Amino acid sequence: MTEDDNTLRALSAFGETFGLGTLFQKPQVKDVWYNYKKVTLDGYKFISCRFDYCELHISSANFEFENCFIDQNSTIYYKGEIIKLIKLFTSRYEWFYQNLPGLVPVRNLNGTITIS
Repeated sequence: MTEDDNTLRALSAFGETFGLGTLFQKPQVKDVWYNYKKVTLDGYKFISCRFDYCELHISSANFEFENCFIDQNSTIYYKGEIIKLIKLFTSRYEWFYQNLPGLVPVRNLNGTITIS
């Protein structure tokens, strides 16, 4: 659990205590079938949704999926701050450098990496 998660939990508890309800919860999208759509995932919780032939765009980890299906024809586009996390993860695996060069950090001649 991150410090941000703890902060959100504390704010949600505060809201419940003072009758503010679920003020800090993500808007929920439920039982929607997306077909050939461009969907930005950031900020939403998707429940029992289906994505066929879609473009899924994410720039943060501020989204949730619960019982969702993404078909093999949908494309996920990573941008913004989230790409830094992906590059850090992939930095240790040669396969990514050879097959997915857009998802790896810059490898410097001295063996170090650069992520900006």
